Amino acid sequence: MTEPKADALHAQLAAGWCSASELAAQFGWQRHTLRGAISKLAKARNLKIERRRESGVNFYRVADGDVENGSSRSHSG
Repeated sequence: MTEPKADALHAQLAAGWCSASELAAQFGWQRHTLRGAISKLAKARNLKIERRRESGVNFYRVADGDVENGSSRSHSG
């Protein structure tokens, strides 16, 4: 994943809950590629990513404490 795409993904996730299908469409990725990109972003930037599932749809966001400063919490997959 290129740095501009990583920055854009981080910005989307930091803004609030995003569905996997919205993110996959925005970046032109399949959902399994998106999950890998989220995992890689979390590990590279030491972020905690939260996931919730509603009516069979996965939503992701950067955990509240990590939005401003990228705290030292690890990824929860």
